[in-house]
Amino acid sequence: MKTKILKLAAILLLAGVVSCGENNCVCDTDTDTERWVETEAIIVDLGDPSVDGCGWAVLINNVINVPEFIDEQYKQHELKVEIVYKKTSQVHQCVGFSEMKYNKVIIKQIKTI
Repeated sequence: MKTKILKLAAILLLAGVVSCGENNCVCDTDTDTERWVETEAIIVDLGDPSVDGCGWAVLINNVINVPEFIDEQYKQHELKVEIVYKKTSQVHQCVGFSEMKYNKVIIKQIKTI
């Protein structure tokens, strides 16, 4: 019985590692269900939110995402960075002329490249 349980645990562990594959995902230590993705990105300035802009965003695979927080030192237009992030279920809506909507992300780690 113990052997079957150990084999099953090993298979599940291996399946979790293999499922990350090319996505470079990192399991969160807080919960096993959340997945963090490591990738290169570009910081972009979408304009001052008080003047119909959308603030700072992160371009990931040619898709604009708005981080919940980004440190001041990384607020440089077209700055190339490497991040560990995860998507949220929230949408960031920019108000103004365009009223654009972008996915919100949480950045766990960031560094310039």
